[in-house]
Amino acid sequence: MSETKHTPGDWAPDKMSSSRKEWNGLYSGVEYIVRRGSDVIAAVWCGDDPAGIEENNARLIAAAPTMLEALEEVTAALLACTEFIGTADDGC
Repeated sequence: MSETKHTPGDWAPDKMSSSRKEWNGLYSGVEYIVRRGSDVIAAVWCGDDPAGIEENNARLIAAAPTMLEALEEVTAALLACTEFIGTADDGC
């Protein structure tokens, strides 16, 4: 597969803490971030945040490396199956 061109996982959603001085002024209005250790991968903001959308979006973003890995595995399996079908009469 291709070389990774993003910050490697594990990513995790995290609720912002307004008491942390290092966040003051950096992410105004943001309640959720996605982090890898102490690194911030993404700040998630959704205006009025209807029905917890910010948290759900943060969870989806955090799952991106795992979803990419699964997609690459499925793609490799399908390519292998396609090659097998091309060489066998009984299919994959």
